[in-house]
Amino acid sequence: RRKPSLDAKWNKFYEAFLKYKEETGSCLIPKVFEENQPLSSWAFTQRHQMKRRKDGKHNLLTDERIKKLNDIGFEWHAKKNKE
Repeated sequence: RRKPSLDAKWNKFYEAFLKYKEETGSCLIPKVFEENQPLSSWAFTQRHQMKRRKDGKHNLLTDERIKKLNDIGFEWHAKKNKE
């Protein structure tokens, strides 16, 4: 079972990501994003965790988190030139 503080932190970034999507109309956040670099790093981490999950390695993505991200159209495979 995950620590509640980790869930709260994830949810905080998720809410910030929703705001980013609402403001930009996109789920592709730049890899270098001076306005909110921690949010960009969070998005990158979600993609990395999904890769680990697909490779059968330990990861922090739950089915619930994946569903939440899929439901908003999260881009799991960001193009290198758009990050």
